[in-house]
Amino acid sequence: LYISKSLILRTSIQPNQTEFFLFVSTKMMLQEMKVDQEPSNDIIFRSKLPDIFISNHLPLTDYIFQKFSIDGDSTTTCLIDSATGRAFTYADVQISSRRIAAGIHRLGIRHGDTVMILLRNSPEFVLSFLAVAYLGAVSTTANPFYTPSEIAKHAKASAAKMIITKPCYVHKLT
Repeated sequence: LYISKSLILRTSIQPNQTEFFLFVSTKMMLQEMKVDQEPSNDIIFRSKLPDIFISNHLPLTDYIFQKFSIDGDSTTTCLIDSATGRAFTYADVQISSRRIAAGIHRLGIRHGDTVMILLRNSPEFVLSFLAVAYLGAVSTTANPFYTPSEIAKHAKASAAKMIITKPCYVHKLT
């Protein structure tokens, strides 16, 4: 797989992992791709279940980890990878998402910036989403099954400054 070096900001791989994150500059990607500028129609899906109350004064990450902080039980399962059965505790999720947040902060993402997450439904998606939330940045999500044109259109419409993805989806960004 070839990708222009100008697009890759940084790669991150952890010991004993076969997959890793790629942080891609959307500014460079959009300069290299022609993006259709026609507006699209909005489609909104609503759950039949009642809304969950989340306090307006409490950041999402605080809301999620509040029980963990109060009880102090870092061994409680927070997330299970259905593909592998691997369980992540609240402590695992909190530490990993903060590390990712630190990494994307070092790459220039700040409060209010938009970050596109182009990942399948996986623990990496959750960790990336929480990392962006820790920074006070905005997440926009894209389906890995989107075409390159759809991804580029979405990145432009959302003014995403970065895309978090995996190597298997990079071909859709070039």
